[in-house]
Amino acid sequence: MEDRISNLPDAVLCHILSFLPTKQSIVTSILSKRWKALWRSVPALHFEESLMDNNNDIETHARFVQSVYAFTLSRDMDQPFRRFHLVSRSFLCNPVNVIAWVSAALQRRVENLCLSLTPLTKMVLPSALFSCKTLVVLKLIGGLNRNPFPLDFKSVDLPLLTTLHLQSFILERRDMAELLRGSPNLEYLFVGHMYFSGPEARFERLPKLLRATIAFGHVPLEVVNNVQFLRIDWMEHKEEANLIPEFQNLTHLELGYSECTRDWVDVLEVIQRCPNLQILDIDMGSIDMTTRDDEGADWPFPRSVPSSISLHLKTCFIRCYGGSKGELRFARYIMRNARHLRTMKISTYASRQQKFNMLKKLSLCPRRSRICKLSFKSFK
Repeated sequence: MEDRISNLPDAVLCHILSFLPTKQSIVTSILSKRWKALWRSVPALHFEESLMDNNNDIETHARFVQSVYAFTLSRDMDQPFRRFHLVSRSFLCNPVNVIAWVSAALQRRVENLCLSLTPLTKMVLPSALFSCKTLVVLKLIGGLNRNPFPLDFKSVDLPLLTTLHLQSFILERRDMAELLRGSPNLEYLFVGHMYFSGPEARFERLPKLLRATIAFGHVPLEVVNNVQFLRIDWMEHKEEANLIPEFQNLTHLELGYSECTRDWVDVLEVIQRCPNLQILDIDMGSIDMTTRDDEGADWPFPRSVPSSISLHLKTCFIRCYGGSKGELRFARYIMRNARHLRTMKISTYASRQQKFNMLKKLSLCPRRSRICKLSFKSFK
């Protein structure tokens, strides 16, 4: 049988291997003489301590550390890293080693850097990281503890950074503001389960930002008001609804409905600030279906239908629908007022009988749009 893969050019094979963890790409060296050294030219390194590994096993962790050093430092200085991903959940992970690995990646002009480390908040990353002229993607994922994660920089200068992903650690507000200020070309921002400490700081808008996800982390919405896509997974403070800016460019909005949400009032207040909204996606997954009952049944209709609903909305999706009076009232409101609605999507984990009752009630809702289709999906 013809070996078509081996006939591919080295550049193509290296590109394919770059999507594998480094440990797996090295295994290909046993295939033939041609493959023996091919992995050394792969422009991406991905190291991950297996979930099956014993995090308290000193010998296992020592082998992991040794392999990272060997494969990182063996690369020529003139061979750039397109991606350097390091994932370790071991509490044996030494910050000194991580700093050395990051420094090696920076010296090799890394473009995509991802650190996912439980003890992330116990180390100070090198200041050179925040003035890297080649960095395009930066992801920092840690394990929360009570101490703010220190960033060692006098200023931030990341001219090529387009993606910033921050998750699960504590950061000083002024450091967060400086990090965003020094990333003028940012196009995607993810802030997940972040907690900010220290005094209030002045945040500047990100003019080139296209997409943002704010998942349980307080970032002033004025910073992201130029985006076309926005996901918000929190409604922490009741007074925040009065501070929501107008999102003129926003066409796709995802909202995580939580215990802190004031029924459907918050949802409508956000929608009213999105005059060109076309896709509305509401996730009810964090609310226990058995406790919803008649929650939100009496939320007040706005005096006038928001233009985003009446003129632009094409798709509405309610995930993990529970069939409460509040949910049904909202779904009915959308279908009755959205003139150009094409699809009303509903997903649920309800039982067969509950699903039948939900579908029956939803099917009876009047639809302003003649082309509107009701899509109902059950996960049971």
